Amino acid sequence: MRKGDGVGARSVLQRLFSPLTREVQALNRRVDDLDRRLQAMDIGIHEQLGAIRDDIRLQTERLRIENDALRAQLDTVPASLEARARDLSEAVRIHAQRHAEEVGALSVERSTARIGRLERLVRNLDLQSTVADARPAATPSPAETGLAAALDPVSYGAFEEEMRGPSSVVRELQREYLPDICSLPHPELPVLDVGCGRGEFLALLREAGAIPEGLDINPDFVEECKEAGFRVELGDATEQLASRPEASLRAITSFHVVEHLPMAVLTRFLGAAHRAVAPGGGVLLETPDPANLAVGAHRFWFDPTHLRPLPSALLSFLVRDAGFDQVEIRRLHPLPQAVSADSSDPAVAGLIDIVNEALTGPVDYLLLARRP
Repeated sequence: MRKGDGVGARSVLQRLFSPLTREVQALNRRVDDLDRRLQAMDIGIHEQLGAIRDDIRLQTERLRIENDALRAQLDTVPASLEARARDLSEAVRIHAQRHAEEVGALSVERSTARIGRLERLVRNLDLQSTVADARPAATPSPAETGLAAALDPVSYGAFEEEMRGPSSVVRELQREYLPDICSLPHPELPVLDVGCGRGEFLALLREAGAIPEGLDINPDFVEECKEAGFRVELGDATEQLASRPEASLRAITSFHVVEHLPMAVLTRFLGAAHRAVAPGGGVLLETPDPANLAVGAHRFWFDPTHLRPLPSALLSFLVRDAGFDQVEIRRLHPLPQAVSADSSDPAVAGLIDIVNEALTGPVDYLLLARRP
């Protein structure tokens, strides 16, 4: 081959392979670009996988911590339950002991009171038997008829204790009246408790610094109060008040007495009370509340010496008619509700209130009034 022929062949080959070379170069560049993109994707995937692994590790650690805490709590449950059981057991024991002590104290109080009444009755038997024949026959007053006359003093005292409760219970119920007495003027004058019974309010008056005096028709109660150091007289309230100097009392109190009196006796008693109380002094009268139907129709008649229920409006009128003013009615000692129901209907809700008020409203009321 000649030299010129070789140069020409290369030129021809170059022209033939130049497009292929460019294509190969372009392919190489694309391969390099893809390789870079794959490398970038691989890095991104590795980073994402790393983040996922880190998140899983954190979640796993959190779950482990929560599991450990839950296990620790579960481990303390038996101990907590045991401690709670011990606390409840101790509370039950203390409550039972306290209840037993209270019941025992009430039983001792009742027994002691009854023994005292029996002893006083025995001491007076000889005296009563010697003067019985010489005593002129007398017509008993209305307040002395009924159960008080049918039963001896011991039995009637036991009856009152059964109906009203032990002295300690009555004393706590009457304690709330002391501020009313202490707010009255004339602290130098006595407070007369008509129907003083076992002397619960006399004791409260003495504790409060007032001057207590009592009056009752039951000789056993009178003797019991005298033995406790109180000035107490036996007799009819109206007569005793009429015999006192006018305006000689700071106040007159009477708990569950007025419902025993006939209307004529009650009006005379209120008139005598108005005369005996000093100006600015007052009267406190507690009686069953017949606005509670269970009281007016049933509980009131437990005591056969009760004559009639006295609605608060009637007693208020009688007290004002006797000359007192500033009359206040304070309703006392409600019972637990008979009906309990939630209702969005106002009519039904109102009916429930009416039923509860009629059946479980206050069983007593206190009338307070002052002499002008």
